[in-house]
Amino acid sequence: MKLLLITLLLTFNLLHAKSSGHIEKGMNYEKARKILLNSGWKPLIMHPNSKCWKTYQDENVYSCKFKEIDDCSGTGLGYCQMWFYDNNHNFLSITTVEGEPPSSIINSWKKTTKKPKIY
Repeated sequence: MKLLLITLLLTFNLLHAKSSGHIEKGMNYEKARKILLNSGWKPLIMHPNSKCWKTYQDENVYSCKFKEIDDCSGTGLGYCQMWFYDNNHNFLSITTVEGEPPSSIINSWKKTTKKPKIY
């Protein structure tokens, strides 16, 4: 019974990873981003009416490379949230730690059909 449960959990995790383009917790964000883009996910532009993302590291610098950034905490573990979408109206929320991309690390992700609020 225990072996069956372990097998089911591993199968679920593998299927979930495949649906998100084989990203893993602890993976560098830029590497994960490339995997997602190559798997058909597209960055969702979260701040279309602004000068891109205003970084916390230098308040006078705007980062336009990662238009999918929704928000970053700027303190503590340095959480950031990014969004992607696919052709099937699915959305993928990525949460990273250790600051803003490109150096951030994947902490978690969640696939949903609910579109996030665009600013």
